[in-house]
Amino acid sequence: KHRLPDRPTVVFLASKPSPPHTAALNWVRRIAAAIPEFTFLVVGGLVPKSDSDGNFVATGIVEDPAEFLKAADMAICPGEFGGGTKIKTLECVSVGLPTVVFAEALHGTTLQSPEHVALCSPDESEIVGALRRIESDLEAATRMGHAGRAVIVQHYDWKASAAILEDALIKRVEKRTASRLGRDV
Repeated sequence: KHRLPDRPTVVFLASKPSPPHTAALNWVRRIAAAIPEFTFLVVGGLVPKSDSDGNFVATGIVEDPAEFLKAADMAICPGEFGGGTKIKTLECVSVGLPTVVFAEALHGTTLQSPEHVALCSPDESEIVGALRRIESDLEAATRMGHAGRAVIVQHYDWKASAAILEDALIKRVEKRTASRLGRDV
């Protein structure tokens, strides 16, 4: 549907221009140059319009990135700083994509490397190696994708999140009510 070449496709969700996202995009461009036999699909408004340059393909703004995530074989979230990288990571892992991340993408999550994601330091050869390992060991990549998706469903599903929030709010109200009535909770 998207006329991508028949070769491994790495997706990067690139929302909007900001210093953290621009730095991550620079990593994607560097890695794309280092692995010409892979396609790097950049989805979102960081690259404002559709663009293609060799193995680097940008969609520009899309209504729903899900179809592009489904078209990919793996994902990369090379965010060295900034909070948005966690959302990108959760989105990629949620569809079962083996995902290469920097440590910042894991802060505050329950995702673990190597079970759920491939953790790399900000080093070009390390990232290239991780992507090539995912491509060469499809069984391990599939296990990683399934395990990561299971964590997302268990811990980050909207129903689970709503239940946690509801419980916290109920406890807060009970504590406040008890405090007003002069009781300890």
